[in-house]
Amino acid sequence: MARRATHVVLRLGPDGPRRRAGDVRAWRPLLEDVVGNAFAAAFADRRHAALKPADRFELAITVMLLGEPEPISFETGAAALEAGRDGVLAEWPDGSHHALFPDAWAFHQSPAAFMAEAVRRAPGEPKAQPRLYRFSVAVAAD
Repeated sequence: MARRATHVVLRLGPDGPRRRAGDVRAWRPLLEDVVGNAFAAAFADRRHAALKPADRFELAITVMLLGEPEPISFETGAAALEAGRDGVLAEWPDGSHHALFPDAWAFHQSPAAFMAEAVRRAPGEPKAQPRLYRFSVAVAAD
């Protein structure tokens, strides 16, 4: 079975908090990835309490299919990005990383600002310059 990276977003009501789970890099079969990420978003997102059975009536589910990350550079990467379709992954030598998804384009005025935000959100202390990647996102279910 083909491996495919997915990201699942669950939202309670139109203005409710978003629970998210997923990986940018594919490491398991597609169906297993969607099911695992949906479960993690519902029950393992540390920012929110686990969903309750009654929540299913208000639940909106978005499944995103992610393309394979492609390296980009700080110098030319902005020109390679398509607003609203591409995300940016920043990876540091120690293995830490941060991904910025296409839904965040609404908060940035340019591709360069979008890339900079992915780097700014580095987990922990400021680090050496990260490797940057772009990845496409297609919404499979909403």
